[in-house]
Amino acid sequence: MGTIVLDDIEELETIKISELSEIITPIDSAVYPTVQSSQTRIISNSNLFSNSGGFGSPTELTISGGIITVSGKTKFRFHNVDTESDDATDDLDTINGGYAGNIIMLQAEDSNRTVVCKNGTSLKLQADFSLNNIEDKLILLCISAGVWHELTRANNGA
Repeated sequence: MGTIVLDDIEELETIKISELSEIITPIDSAVYPTVQSSQTRIISNSNLFSNSGGFGSPTELTISGGIITVSGKTKFRFHNVDTESDDATDDLDTINGGYAGNIIMLQAEDSNRTVVCKNGTSLKLQADFSLNNIEDKLILLCISAGVWHELTRANNGA
């Protein structure tokens, strides 16, 4: 099957999951069914999190000289970021590593220490963002190795 052309986008709501699974085809080791209507084209990645197991449990990265380094092949990563020498506050200027399409979620390692994510060359943020509570989150998309663009942030802490 491959592509479904719909006369009315509302027909999309009536398609069963089993019918969608019939049109799924591998593209670059991901799965992208394409659904088209006369005015709307929707690309849906039905296994966005299933191939990678989601973000998983966070692992700790400690800032050193304003830098953290991500490594590994996991597309989605979740990291607790800690200040250098457990200082009260520290700037995060650069995230080394990553590959295009890599997504990371950052949170503070400790609510008593503040990680200030700095908008600049490596981090393309709406503005500087302080992770000053373990409930705060910053999600970034890697555009190329060492270049990260903000997708969203959540200032959830007290």
